[in-house]
Amino acid sequence: MMILVTGGARSGKSRHAEALIGDAPQVLYIATSQILDDEMAARIQHHKDGRPAHWRTAECWRHLDTLITADLAPDDAILLECITTMVTNLLFALGGETIPNSGITRRWSTPLTMKFRF
Repeated sequence: MMILVTGGARSGKSRHAEALIGDAPQVLYIATSQILDDEMAARIQHHKDGRPAHWRTAECWRHLDTLITADLAPDDAILLECITTMVTNLLFALGGETIPNSGITRRWSTPLTMKFRF
């Protein structure tokens, strides 16, 4: 099952998504934010402090295809926080001069299809 949680900035999306996962035995929390200033560092630390200790955290925003397909069982929960931030990071990495191409689609379509069977 895949669930998309949307909402405005600081509207409780993360808290709601974490509650939906509940007491899943295995959770991979993919954090896509980059620490660019003290405020973001504090927000990230606040999120870390609120997560259960057994959740695995991966702090990255690219090459998630390898991360998602490695060492995950079909029933493991994955929380991607936050897809908007991830896409923004990818676009900035392109230098802002290039139109995103099928490279982004290629990176995601196979792993997501394998994992979630659209």
